[in-house]
Amino acid sequence: MRNKSTFLVIASLIFFLSGIISPQTTGDFRSNGQGKWNATGTWQTYNGTTWVNASTAPTGSENITLQATDSVDVNIPVIITGRMIGMGGKLGNSLANLTFGNNGIYQHAVNARSVPSAVWGTGSTCLFTGVVDTMPSNNRQNYYNFSWNCPNYGTSALNLGWGGNTIGGTINVIKGNTSKTYLRLSASNIGNQAPGANVIIINGDINLLDTTSAFTSTGSSGQDTIEVDVKGNITSNGNFNLANGSGCMCNWFLSGNLSIQDGLMTTNSNVTTLPDSFIFVGTSKQTFYKADSLGSISNVQFATRPGAIVDLVSTSIGGSATTFTQASGSTLMTSHKNGLSGNLSMQGSIKLPIDGNYQYNGIVSQIDSLLPATVNNLYINNPDTVAFNKPTTVNGVLTLKQGLLNNSVNAIIIGPTGSVVYAGGHAAVPIQGWPEGVKEGSVTPKVFKLYNNYPNPFNPSTQIRFSVSKDGFTSLKVLNILGQEVATLFEGNAKSGNIIDITFNARNLSSGVYFARLQQGENISIQKMNLIK
Repeated sequence: MRNKSTFLVIASLIFFLSGIISPQTTGDFRSNGQGKWNATGTWQTYNGTTWVNASTAPTGSENITLQATDSVDVNIPVIITGRMIGMGGKLGNSLANLTFGNNGIYQHAVNARSVPSAVWGTGSTCLFTGVVDTMPSNNRQNYYNFSWNCPNYGTSALNLGWGGNTIGGTINVIKGNTSKTYLRLSASNIGNQAPGANVIIINGDINLLDTTSAFTSTGSSGQDTIEVDVKGNITSNGNFNLANGSGCMCNWFLSGNLSIQDGLMTTNSNVTTLPDSFIFVGTSKQTFYKADSLGSISNVQFATRPGAIVDLVSTSIGGSATTFTQASGSTLMTSHKNGLSGNLSMQGSIKLPIDGNYQYNGIVSQIDSLLPATVNNLYINNPDTVAFNKPTTVNGVLTLKQGLLNNSVNAIIIGPTGSVVYAGGHAAVPIQGWPEGVKEGSVTPKVFKLYNNYPNPFNPSTQIRFSVSKDGFTSLKVLNILGQEVATLFEGNAKSGNIIDITFNARNLSSGVYFARLQQGENISIQKMNLIK
């Protein structure tokens, strides 16, 4: 369910990016025939009652209208921090001198014609409001924010023609039409034009703000591959289609959250020979939410990258041709009453690795039939009860944060490299493979042990735990693959009977293999760690 703050954000964006051209106010400018930007004869200004010849040229902070039959030569550097409304006129020499600065807006209020060449600075916006059946030309630019609000848009999908572009901020798709005609990022075969032309980077969010909004990467029928990298969040209230072309294959890489509030999430039906993938690649927790009122997600091949942490909350994905593949070392979190088996309800293939990490965060009893028979880390954080339909071996850390782990029927077994951390939760019966005498509230037996770090692979930080069999001077250091020391995490007296938990932050180190080295006297233990950036 969308909360109040979500509605307020959507409402404010729709208001700000309204397709209605504001009535004239005192101090507005409009072009007046042909001429140079800095020539006063090129402009008229509104005096509050009527348009009169301007006494100065606009500075760029005003509302400026470029009329349909006019042509203005931008012969001096101009930074637009107000709003420029394009009614079809031409801006010459604009690439060298025209910049849209912070809060500056270019509004393309007509069908077809051309977008001016410009530098699109931080905080600027290119807003389309007048497109009906022909996409404006000169549109393959590195915008900052881009917004589409064309309620009179026709029934034929149009292409922005992007390829090899980087969008610095956010894409907002506000209105389409009742036919839900797609706005496409890329044109047919554009990815084959040059190396890197198939990659589109969006550093901000993608928002489909209206139920009539429809958005996709490409409609190409040619043998092309499109890659879309989204660094922010994707929120959809309309139709979100990875690709609706029959020949192109598309891969979406998301670093933020995915929220399907309304409408559809789908892709083309050619899922066997040209599957379209949606891959979670974030370095911090990502949330995947789909409203309960919506149907299944169609044909999408979901995946995670190693190290990704994806919270599936109570989402039930569904779909006969939808698949989900979890990478080694990544983490899935669930609050669904049926656990992962409730989240991953699709009929397509589901692949969960034996070295994956899993966390249960429900607030009512959870019973899961999909947890693999062998896992790396398992985290129980449910104030009620968590149970599984088959025995499971934990080779990493079993953390009992809160609630009851019901292992009375199907055992939880601690593997030879595994351990248990009691942090407020408890198990119904003693945990197999973990020494007796370890009770709720105690931490660890008196053993010298370096536990598996979590997560692993990691970026940029990971948790390292160790315990010692006796009190004494102890060191925990990190070595690179050459055996060189790169960090000292602990050096001092360690007490037996405690787990010492340390965060290793590798933000200043490059990707690669590192080793945690624990030493107390002659006792030495080493664990391999993988840093992936």
